[in-house]
Amino acid sequence: MKKLLIILGTISLTVGAITTLIACTGSKTNNATPGATTTKDAKVLNNIVNKTNKYFLDFLNSNQYVDTTQYGSEVFANFFNNVNKQEPTAVIDIADSNFNQGINNINTIFKNYLDQINIKIAQEYSNVYVNSYPLTWNMEKNISTLNFINLEDLHNLNPGVGIDGLKAVSYQFNIHYNIEYKKISSSNNFTFNFIISNDPQKINQFQTETMTKLSGDIYY
Repeated sequence: MKKLLIILGTISLTVGAITTLIACTGSKTNNATPGATTTKDAKVLNNIVNKTNKYFLDFLNSNQYVDTTQYGSEVFANFFNNVNKQEPTAVIDIADSNFNQGINNINTIFKNYLDQINIKIAQEYSNVYVNSYPLTWNMEKNISTLNFINLEDLHNLNPGVGIDGLKAVSYQFNIHYNIEYKKISSSNNFTFNFIISNDPQKINQFQTETMTKLSGDIYY
């Protein structure tokens, strides 16, 4: 049971329904002016922060996996090779040529979605965001971390799912962004967890079957 929980944790980081596992957020609000108006504006800003968090969770629900076959065999090759059982975690840098292209591809996917969020919120508060947008992504503060997924252990738990040629690694993507509303702003962090794999369908099968086994251990 303990082993099952440990292995389940390595592949369930991105399950959209379990929000406490897939997202960590923190914010700090800076006020430029005091008074009742600022208090009211702060409430609106807080609503925008909450909406943004929800949008981010929606993004994770539909983007749990990065399918490497869509980018060519070499783009994410070093992601898989950089962690192992002995060294299961590694922080990687976009400036490193071994990871630059892969990180940029993920950044582009997220940037496109962030642009959509900006447009939605700006339209909702069009009297405030006339020639501007609420969210600013501070890309230079991104932190990218790889975590090893032990496919052999997963196969031992689920022998019916083959692992020949299968590659997978957990990619943790921590971003820093600001949200501005009138004269106040909120500084935020959000951590996304993706699974990078050359066969997301098999990884999803591992998730499904492992959770089924876990449910059986709990209820029977």
